Amino acid sequence: MIRTNRSIIVLCICLPLIFGASIYLILSPDTYLAIWGWKVIGVSSPFGNIDIQKLPWWLKFVRFYLCDFLWAFALVHSIILIMGEKQFVVALFISLCFCLSCELLQLIKSIPGTFDGFDLIVESSACLAALSIHLLRRKKHEKDY
Repeated sequence: MIRTNRSIIVLCICLPLIFGASIYLILSPDTYLAIWGWKVIGVSSPFGNIDIQKLPWWLKFVRFYLCDFLWAFALVHSIILIMGEKQFVVALFISLCFCLSCELLQLIKSIPGTFDGFDLIVESSACLAALSIHLLRRKKHEKDY
């Protein structure tokens, strides 16, 4: 089975989104996304009684930061898929601007959410990680052919 760069990019979009949505469904039962997700699945949340404040620190980290990392990672790859692989720098710039804008809009209460300065670092790191992985994949692909 031959894997194309396009199929790998699609995996770099779908897997983080699925994993991030799963985290929300389990660790964020009171959020709009989780309520909607359980409704779509057709069952009530078995995790409805989770108290975020009583979770260990590493699960709080997963809940509050890993999801943002995964969304930003998938965003970069989505834009690369739309614009083409040669436009990866533009995709990185658009992704960073979008992520940072969303966080700053939370700060001024223009969109729902809670501003967290660490989110800026996490999302920027995700964008740079996505770019690094894309560049490594391109370098390997060029080397193989």
